[in-house]
Amino acid sequence: MNSPCKRETHIECGARPLAVSVRAAVVALCALVIVAGCVTTSGGFRAARRQDVYPPSPQTPRVVSLGNLRSGAAPSAAEVQVAMFLFGEEPDAPLAFIRPLSVGLAASGVLVCDAALGAVLRWDTEERDLGPLALAERPARPVAAALAPGGDLLIADAKAAAVLRYDAGGGVVRRYALPPDSFRPAGFACVGDTLWVTNAAAHRIEVFNAASGAHVRSIGRRGRKSGEFGSPLGMALTPDGLVCVVDMLNCRVQVFDGSGTHVRNIGGPGDLIGTFGRPKDVAVGPDGTVFVTDAASQRVHVFDDRGRPLMAFGEPSDGIGALSVPGGICISSTCPVDAGSMPVGFRPAYYVLVAEQLMRPGVRVYAWGEGAEGTAAGGERADAKGFAEGVINPHWSAAQCGTCHVMQGGKTVRLVSASVDQGCLSCHDGKKARMEAHPVGRLAVAKDIEVPGGWPLVEGRLGCLTCHDIRRHCDAPERRPPVNAAMLRSFEPEEPLHFCRQCHKADASWRMSPHENVDGSGRIVENSCRFCHAQTPQVASARSGQAKLYAEGSQLCLTCHTRHWDVSPRGHVDRPVTPEIRRAMVARELAGGRSGDAPSVVFSADLDREPALLPLARGEVTCYTCHNPHEPGLFPAGSPQGAVSTLPEDAHAALRVRSMDLCITCHAK
Repeated sequence: MNSPCKRETHIECGARPLAVSVRAAVVALCALVIVAGCVTTSGGFRAARRQDVYPPSPQTPRVVSLGNLRSGAAPSAAEVQVAMFLFGEEPDAPLAFIRPLSVGLAASGVLVCDAALGAVLRWDTEERDLGPLALAERPARPVAAALAPGGDLLIADAKAAAVLRYDAGGGVVRRYALPPDSFRPAGFACVGDTLWVTNAAAHRIEVFNAASGAHVRSIGRRGRKSGEFGSPLGMALTPDGLVCVVDMLNCRVQVFDGSGTHVRNIGGPGDLIGTFGRPKDVAVGPDGTVFVTDAASQRVHVFDDRGRPLMAFGEPSDGIGALSVPGGICISSTCPVDAGSMPVGFRPAYYVLVAEQLMRPGVRVYAWGEGAEGTAAGGERADAKGFAEGVINPHWSAAQCGTCHVMQGGKTVRLVSASVDQGCLSCHDGKKARMEAHPVGRLAVAKDIEVPGGWPLVEGRLGCLTCHDIRRHCDAPERRPPVNAAMLRSFEPEEPLHFCRQCHKADASWRMSPHENVDGSGRIVENSCRFCHAQTPQVASARSGQAKLYAEGSQLCLTCHTRHWDVSPRGHVDRPVTPEIRRAMVARELAGGRSGDAPSVVFSADLDREPALLPLARGEVTCYTCHNPHEPGLFPAGSPQGAVSTLPEDAHAALRVRSMDLCITCHAK
């Protein structure tokens, strides 16, 4: 094997050695000789053997988690005994990751830059062995490593302000460098006969001649516009030669052609699937699927080859498939571990490797299924996104016609248009299936609204069929399309807002937020209230208990938003509040919300009520327990409905109380 990544048994890492102990190797050899036939050693990385599947059953699996590669195999009991007998001490622990930043591919192996170790480690896929690279010149702060076309090894060294190119013997053959005060390489990609390097310090891309190492030009500058950057990081090439660049501070991925011309953006800031809080790296599969790690949402977001979001996998906490600060990502055609059995009908197309930096530092391995995008778009158990766990999406399913239709003699009875809305809302109630943000029942004609001819109405009001043309659902040969699966009328995927402008005038009036409730003159915008409330509630200084929400609890908020990262492994949303905590919340309200105890005189009856400052839903914590969904100024000053934190850092989350007081409202110090 002609690989530039030979192992050595010892390298220096500052004042601390990274020891792959010769003694441990001797002990292992002695153990195999002495206890041959009695002990079996597995060797290689230890990986969790759970088969975590995304999305969960009964939906068609698209991603399977195969485990987290963390270290070499620990010494067996026999090896420990032999070491104690020969040397009087236990063998050294195996080399392991501490804080892996990036992951890339080597010949028959995986390259990982570890920030804590200050080294580039290589996992040998064939020998199942982990060790540091043998390099004549060790990089001081490696942040990215991968093979260049032709087999040379490229390593980005942030401290040396250079990308180093090594030959098969580990010697430096070329440097791509700029003055240290203006250059901090973070990622790179070989584009034709040039090397593109992201410059996180100057917020641009530096282009070098790959053969000579000369600096050719720079692409971009600091800013928010397309082609401008805020701390660019990881890079990846698409199969058709486009370059994807993570634009971290602008929370997006920018795509350029080989000349440096901006093509499109992928994602944007937010906490929904397909949006980012702190994107780190990008990888592109051979089918053009784009994978982006986001350290804020603790997930990998997936897009098709045109940049449209498909799904996300991984999650915060320690649950199924959990990720903790994912960083680097790469695509491999081979699996670096024993994949074991796969779910029925699932066939891996390739493997996605993700560097996980905290809690379980290592390299997480995922299998991406063949035809994963197509599977999501069709099939009897098509993607049930928006449906509660265990509920099969009845649309696009030949076996589920009876969910909506009356069946007579094995045939469906045509629905009466006036009854369609009732049937739709029996599922789309915010519990069994997602509730749409645009409510039905509004008058179809208003000052700024006019519905196109041919779009059916219900007694002059909007109905489900006004916007959704569901007739194709019942055609047996049809399969759910990957674009416009909801069958919106006159939908243009390249310009989704065109659909809205079919009814709304093309000005700012139709772009309404349910969280902006007061206009410039101080009047209540009743239409904004109707996004969440069945009727506009009265604005009062005390809660009446008659909010008349379309759905209680988190289901209403999750119609538009997705669950965000939670510091608690179990999460807070939808968790019941114990009577003790509920009484403590009320006591704190009576104390004026101060850090400390309740007032000196509190009657038991005063505590036997629901909290007003941090409202619950059916006795459970919900999204609007901590976040105030209403615009400041809507409710009278000092009222619990209008409570909002005054700290600037809390404004983006619209917290009801200061973040420093939020936890101790329920949890005693």
